[in-house]
Amino acid sequence: MPEHHLNDDVKWIQEMLSQLPVYVRQRAIEGYSDVFLQAMDEEQISYKKENAACKAANIRLREFVEKFKPVTTEKVSKPPIAKAA
Repeated sequence: MPEHHLNDDVKWIQEMLSQLPVYVRQRAIEGYSDVFLQAMDEEQISYKKENAACKAANIRLREFVEKFKPVTTEKVSKPPIAKAA
């Protein structure tokens, strides 16, 4: 689990991470924490900090998982075969 997250998001984060190949999960976890902290620091209104951080980190994780979904479902197209001249 990411070092920085909301307890309400634990189940969702675990579900998202489980869709990723093992070799990229750590990068996703670190990125989640980084975005969470950055968004929290950037939000000026104290009572909005957690929500802004959570939203930014969750969007990043969702997009990260979507990026790798074709790889995990083996729907990556094969490169074209070059014909000899």
